[in-house]
Amino acid sequence: MLIGGRKVAGVLAESSDGRVRLGIGVNANQMKDELPSDLEMPATSLRMETGGAVDRAELLAAILAELERAYDAWVSETGASG
Repeated sequence: MLIGGRKVAGVLAESSDGRVRLGIGVNANQMKDELPSDLEMPATSLRMETGGAVDRAELLAAILAELERAYDAWVSETGASG
């Protein structure tokens, strides 16, 4: 996910033993000196973009609620059992 052309979040994938693990990474409260400067795409954080600290518990709850909403919609559309 980009804000102003700078990466603030992304999906992380790792595979081993025939399995795939997925994760979500979000730069929440980092300041400029805490982010890598040698990336192909410059990084940012929610704190840097909003000018204020982010409550990580609230952020996690919002992400999980959105994932659940998207999953429920997918189950409804495909008829898959959850």
